[in-house]
Amino acid sequence: MRMKRQGPIGTRVWYLAINVIILHLLQGSVSEAGCPSNVGTQRPTKQRNGVCYVFYQAAKTWDQARNACHGKGGNLVIIPDRPTQDFLVASLRSLRWPRPGVWIGATDRDEEGQWIWQGTSVRLSYQNWAPNQIRQPPAGRSGSKETESNDREDCAQIRIVDTGRWHDFPCNVSSSYICQFGSVSRPRPRDK
Repeated sequence: MRMKRQGPIGTRVWYLAINVIILHLLQGSVSEAGCPSNVGTQRPTKQRNGVCYVFYQAAKTWDQARNACHGKGGNLVIIPDRPTQDFLVASLRSLRWPRPGVWIGATDRDEEGQWIWQGTSVRLSYQNWAPNQIRQPPAGRSGSKETESNDREDCAQIRIVDTGRWHDFPCNVSSSYICQFGSVSRPRPRDK
């Protein structure tokens, strides 16, 4: 059976339909409330499943980025699953993100190798680490952080230059970051 060749109008309709689908996947579903007004209109924002993501190019340490997010009523981004990871990486690519990485809310500061979402005791249920990026404490040694140096790699980034995989970095390195606002399932911040 031979397929009939599409005319110029049929080709344009398919092209438009594919572009609409791609745009929908990149933007996600927009919540009724939108992004909070205090994040400003100067920042790139994306919305998906009732969560507003704000992308900041300003280079800050992990603590400065976390505090900046908290100051506006949000958190450093929490990535609970692969669809969220894919959405964020696609968003960074669509924004033509100029920096090699962005801070996310994962840390193992409290106990080496025990990665949790910032301000909580919630362990990461989804992880996207690059090979050789996370280390477990040596056998027979506690995971305590008390005696380690200031350059320990206790904070996580999505590395655009590594296909969006996660890397552990020293928290005192300056990098861009993503804040998230408005999710019912978001872990609540804990004061340190």
